Amino acid sequence: METIRAVFFDFGGTLFTYELLAATHRSTGSRLAVLIGANADQATDAYSSGMARAGREFSGKSYYLHRDMFTAGVNYAVQSLGKQLDEQSVYDFVTWLNRTITDNIVPRKGLSEVLIELRRRNIHVGGASNADIEQFEPMLEALEVRPLFDSLMCSEQVKFCKPHAKFFYHALDQAGCEAAEAIYVGDTPIADIEGAERVGMHAILIEENSNIVFDRGSPRDDQQMIKELPELLTYLDQIDAGIASQGRKQT
Repeated sequence: METIRAVFFDFGGTLFTYELLAATHRSTGSRLAVLIGANADQATDAYSSGMARAGREFSGKSYYLHRDMFTAGVNYAVQSLGKQLDEQSVYDFVTWLNRTITDNIVPRKGLSEVLIELRRRNIHVGGASNADIEQFEPMLEALEVRPLFDSLMCSEQVKFCKPHAKFFYHALDQAGCEAAEAIYVGDTPIADIEGAERVGMHAILIEENSNIVFDRGSPRDDQQMIKELPELLTYLDQIDAGIASQGRKQT
């Protein structure tokens, strides 16, 4: 393995978990139920199904806005219940959803310490997220780590979404390094891990077990995995010592 010159991080599920956001799932359904005059349980189930359907449809696109995907998911939910919701109400509901993500951010254990240590080792620290600008900026502010990144980019800025190769090439260009010299850390086996590996980057899957409405996919048996961010430093130490191994085991 070549010397690692850059480490890129996904945001949601990686720098923070979805644990608190998952806990608000029922309240989201209840809010939608009030808007459309429906049963809360039925609205919650419809919301889950609608968002899952939108996730499947949009994930195959090379680029999309998450606001558009969320809007489609809400509309699918409303339609499945035989209800109607005007465009402004849908827009306001999606705006509220975006705020809910930011309001429920809790940084992962050791986040700042890991980023500081990577910089101390002269490793480029990059943030590269599938997110709209209206999501990305508030997430950065909530995490309070902006100064610890050497580069930052989101899908709306580069007009490509993971797992498209050009998303990762943009990140590599920001670091000025080759794919084999970079690691991508993410929580989604398909968008994050497979996408990074296809362009020749090393990839590490961080465990994220909180239920979200979009399907992450399943990790491979040989996937390099960590439970928390500080384990990344152990993996880098193993690389430096020439003993890093691939395989689905904790570092």
